Amino acid sequence: MLFSIEEIDNLCNEKVQKVKLIADKSIEAIEAGRKKQTDQISHLRAELINTIIEAKNKINKIWEELKKY
Repeated sequence: MLFSIEEIDNLCNEKVQKVKLIADKSIEAIEAGRKKQTDQISHLRAELINTIIEAKNKINKIWEELKKY
C-alpha cells in the first residue's frame, strides 16, 4: 500500500502536534507548581517577618517595664 507524500506529511504533523501539546501541558503543570511553591514561600516569609516584629516589640515592651524597677 502506497502513501502519498501529503499523507505522510499530514500524519507526521499530527504526531508532532500531539507531542507539542503534551509538552505544553507539562510546561503548564511545572509553571503552576512553581507558582504555588513561590506563593507558599512568600507567605511563609511574611509570616516569619511578622513573628519576628511581634517578638521584638514584646521584648522591647518587657525591657521598658523592667527598666522601671
